[in-house]
Amino acid sequence: LSSVVVNSNNTAIGFNAGKTTTASRATAVGSGALELSTGGDQNTAVGYKALGNAVLIGGFNTGIGDSAGTSLTTGINNTLIGNNAGANITIGNANICLGMNATCNVVSDSNTLAIGSSGQFVATNGGATTYYATATAGAVVPTSFVGYIRIRLNGTFVKVPIYND
Repeated sequence: LSSVVVNSNNTAIGFNAGKTTTASRATAVGSGALELSTGGDQNTAVGYKALGNAVLIGGFNTGIGDSAGTSLTTGINNTLIGNNAGANITIGNANICLGMNATCNVVSDSNTLAIGSSGQFVATNGGATTYYATATAGAVVPTSFVGYIRIRLNGTFVKVPIYND
């Protein structure tokens, strides 16, 4: 926190943790965590170089694990947990990467869920496709289509529609 001059309520523990941040309510724990962050309020980085290798200006990100989210720049609302989790994301938003090397398909993916150590994404929120079925007597038919998630199961993608009740 050596260059913080404007904002407040930051916590930094470790060599160069939060070194250049001007954000508010940032938490950096570990050597180089949030090291090059120049903005982006409410980021949380725990682990060596977590959210720390790129000039991060996006906020509300969580990086837990050695080098989690190291390339993130303008992305917001990402949750990256595990060694190198989400390490390739730069501008993607609202991604969840869980596990060692779990990452999105491309650097700008948004609304993607990646689980496991394979480095493959498993679900993504894409363009809406509506599926219809005939309801049986007494069935509640959802009326408000929100979108779908695409789930990868054993190499095959399945679209699962999401509705509001």
